[in-house]
Amino acid sequence: MKHTILLQVRNHAGVMAHVVGLFARRGYNIDSIAVGTREDPKISVITIIIDDQGNRDTIRQIDKQLRKLVDVISIRDFPYNESINRELALILLKFKPEQLREVMEIINVFGANVEDMTSETLLIDISAVSRKVRALIKTLADKFEVLEMTRTGEIALPYQNA
Repeated sequence: MKHTILLQVRNHAGVMAHVVGLFARRGYNIDSIAVGTREDPKISVITIIIDDQGNRDTIRQIDKQLRKLVDVISIRDFPYNESINRELALILLKFKPEQLREVMEIINVFGANVEDMTSETLLIDISAVSRKVRALIKTLADKFEVLEMTRTGEIALPYQNA
């Protein structure tokens, strides 16, 4: 079962390395990690998605270890299915002019956007749950040539009643 951990940390060099190092030293695998500053640039939020393998003790141990890091301000953790999660992907796609209509239909079905376009390339962005991002990438890769692609880690916030 996946689990989401939100860390508020002091925003300075080396903090991310300490957090990731803790996971590596303890042998915990990170499925996804994303970091961004808050409205106060002195604070960052790190979103970490892990597979706890149904073991609540793993989450307690991670929480305990993270609290020992001096730059950690606060920790929130919650089951993955009790949160709103999003991932961003940018996809540079090559297509033939006669395929434009098909490409646009796929983009629309997935709720993605065209950010830039030439006569034979599209720069597509999608912000969605990871499952949907993966499905779009697979659909496009099966039918067209993906020239370049980049994806963020997931970001998340718990449902209000969580």
